[in-house]
Amino acid sequence: MFIINPISGKGKGSRPFKMIRHIHKTFTRARVEFAIRIWDHPDRLGHLISEAISEKFEVVVAVGGDGTINDIGKRLVGTGIALGIVPIGSGNGYARHLGYSLRQKKAIRQLLNSYPVEVDTGNFGGIPFMNNAGIGIDAFVAEKFSKSRRRGLQTYVKLASKAVLEYETFDATLIVDGKRRYDCKEVMLMDIANGPNWGGGAVIAPLSTISDGWLEAVIWEKSAFVSFPNLVMLLFRGKIYRHPSIKIIRGKTFEITRSRSGEAHVDGEAVKLGCIISANVIEKSVRLLVPQHKEAV
Repeated sequence: MFIINPISGKGKGSRPFKMIRHIHKTFTRARVEFAIRIWDHPDRLGHLISEAISEKFEVVVAVGGDGTINDIGKRLVGTGIALGIVPIGSGNGYARHLGYSLRQKKAIRQLLNSYPVEVDTGNFGGIPFMNNAGIGIDAFVAEKFSKSRRRGLQTYVKLASKAVLEYETFDATLIVDGKRRYDCKEVMLMDIANGPNWGGGAVIAPLSTISDGWLEAVIWEKSAFVSFPNLVMLLFRGKIYRHPSIKIIRGKTFEITRSRSGEAHVDGEAVKLGCIISANVIEKSVRLLVPQHKEAV
């Protein structure tokens, strides 16, 4: 079952006729049974997943971005149904990590030559996530982005650039696995990563993998503005751990206490959470289709 999110990315799914045509042509030629559903109302997704379960579909394909993958993936936990991906979002960090092509036709063809693996998910403040979740400037930008009329990576970059100058830092305490304590001052960002990638090619947690049973806390404490360009360069080169203002801490459970409640994000989707946030890994909780022939993006 293909579930198409019509508001992903720059509205790439808003006119899904071309996508439907590609799916129909590829899967009909391969003689693989399929169904296509449009996620055209927020309340309809639960019904679509229930339909997939009751009709014994083997795979549900999320056609959308990281938020769509999260919304569908968390509903497949424990069902035995595999999750496939056709990325049409703004950032597509999770799909990039797996090796899915950002070209629609190729991503659809990759599904025919993919294989299932059991992967981890995470829980952040009671909300499941597939890739990463956190608090700080990225959550601040996610909230701004959710209210923006324009979508796409260019809009996100503009909002992020402005946020660097206006974001108000916070203090936080992090307790890892119930025993290691870290007192963090003037925090710009604290992310809990299951996978390595943000969207757009940025690598926030280079050592993270989605099937190792661990999560990584990535902490950015405020640094001089002159070092920001270097941080961005390292972020896109997958070497952010080299920046002196970055800490990366591995664990299975995390207890965050921050100095103020407010914005947070779960797989790039803005949410509101309190001052105390718990996070943990849920091992081998989702069955995921991985392309046999990966694309480097």
